[in-house]
Amino acid sequence: MAKRGKWSQDDKNFLSANYLLLTDQQIANRLDRTRASVTKTRERMKLTKATEPKKDIEGQYRGSYISGLSQGDKESFLLAELKRTAQFKQTKAVLQKHEIEFYQERYMDFMMDPTIETMTSAEKDTLHRKTLAEVRLLRFMAEEKRALDSFNAIELNKKLTDQEKEEQRKWIANKSKEIGDCNSVIKECEKSLNVTREQRLKNSSDQAVNFTTLIKDLQNPTIRSEVGNEAAMFRWMTRKDYNEKIGKRIHSGKNDKYDTNLEFKSGVEPSGLSNDFTGDGSG
Repeated sequence: MAKRGKWSQDDKNFLSANYLLLTDQQIANRLDRTRASVTKTRERMKLTKATEPKKDIEGQYRGSYISGLSQGDKESFLLAELKRTAQFKQTKAVLQKHEIEFYQERYMDFMMDPTIETMTSAEKDTLHRKTLAEVRLLRFMAEEKRALDSFNAIELNKKLTDQEKEEQRKWIANKSKEIGDCNSVIKECEKSLNVTREQRLKNSSDQAVNFTTLIKDLQNPTIRSEVGNEAAMFRWMTRKDYNEKIGKRIHSGKNDKYDTNLEFKSGVEPSGLSNDFTGDGSG
């Protein structure tokens, strides 16, 4: 039986990310809801098929949301996110259909790399520049092939003058130069993207080393005890401060005070200044 009741934020985010790519029924199947519920919620969120969503999933929640998606759902989310950008809309207006598909594939190949969680503005611009250079490269190569085929066909059926041959050679040489220029741009962009990727991998490796070091340190009983005491003291101080603010009516909302006696093994909060979280509470 399909789910009923209030929509979770995760379900709303999935709807916002995919309503342009999937039908209401497909979304209903994914979320285990009825098509009518999906349609009603989509309309309430002002997500119509004739318009595009006003806002992406942003901030820190975006990363955690994407990390929880299956590969297929992640691809759908990222593709929908790309299509909402002004840069893509402008690019789409000047590319042919097969070139747009090529552009999207290049973007998805980059974003689906497991080491990529998000792209910086510089990386987006570099990837955009690289992909357009690849599109131009394919165009120039196609033009060069057509010119060579035409040149060879004419030579078979008609004897060209020296001037006509020279003009043909110049045209082909110019296309070859344009192809070389595109290759230079592509190599430059690839180098830049590889540098940022290597830095990202290094940062990830450093974080892993730091985490491993932390785990090893916590295997030491003395260090583990010190860390535990500091964490307990921080929690006690936070809850004590909260209780004081509740008393002064500074906090709104929850009005239940914490029982700070429970922070101590003795069950009694020590009087005066103390951080005795393991003793008998005598302070």
